[in-house]
Amino acid sequence: MAKSTKRQAGRSKTRPTGKGLSKSGPADCLAAGRGRLLKNWLANVKSLPGARILELVPEADVRAEMDRLVEVLPAAFRAGPAEELEAPALAELVELVRDVSATWAKRGLGVSEMAHWLFSLGAAMREVLMEKFSRDVPALREAVSDAIRLTDKLLLAGIETFESARDEIIAQQSRSIMEVSTPVIKLWERVVMLPLVGVIDTPRARQVMERLLNSIVQTESRVAILDVTGVPMIDTRVAQHLMKTVAAAEMMGAEVIVTGISPDAAQALIKLGIQADALNTKGTLQAGVAEAFRLLGLKVTET
Repeated sequence: MAKSTKRQAGRSKTRPTGKGLSKSGPADCLAAGRGRLLKNWLANVKSLPGARILELVPEADVRAEMDRLVEVLPAAFRAGPAEELEAPALAELVELVRDVSATWAKRGLGVSEMAHWLFSLGAAMREVLMEKFSRDVPALREAVSDAIRLTDKLLLAGIETFESARDEIIAQQSRSIMEVSTPVIKLWERVVMLPLVGVIDTPRARQVMERLLNSIVQTESRVAILDVTGVPMIDTRVAQHLMKTVAAAEMMGAEVIVTGISPDAAQALIKLGIQADALNTKGTLQAGVAEAFRLLGLKVTET
């Protein structure tokens, strides 16, 4: 009986348990292995077939961003993976990830590159932790689990910021395209022209009205030509937008001439109950310009 007890005691002494693993252990390991962590992380980033990170971002910049993250990583790891994303202990690390995400979105990288960059960090952390705790399986399991949870939190923050930054870029591009596609031209003294090209939706109709009214005020124009030749389809909704624009311009003291109305557009206006004499329309832009000159008492003569 005594021998059996002795053998059981011997076995209990040699079994690693890993219970009560301090967060400072893995955190100190990551801090001490900072160089190894950076090397592994960069190697993982380069290993992705077709990765564009180092094509669009100079390697020196990538290394500098990695170095900043690795510097504050141990402190965040020490706080524990249970911390919420906005917790003070993770604030500095999360802010760095968000800064990088926003910058990379502006440089044209995709969300997949952003995700791979952070997944590569998680893989690099696991490699460093495995070297340290390879003989203590329970401790290794707990440390790797913490690394995965922390990586997931950083990935969530990075993707959220990346998507937000990309949406803002798309919105800015859309505004720029709308401005380019809605030019107001000073055709003659007291005559402005706004050629419309493309689809007229509610946001663009609002911009058309705003730009036309501002131009009428700035140039003190008495006649505004609204050319819709380049609008592919004028349905009831678009016709309503045009009527509101015409009414607003007339309230500013300008006569509006609408040119380039197609047969389908004419039918849409009739369906709205608009009478033929409610709009000053001309079939072509040339006829519209001649009408504008007539309203101003001008004549075009051959020399």
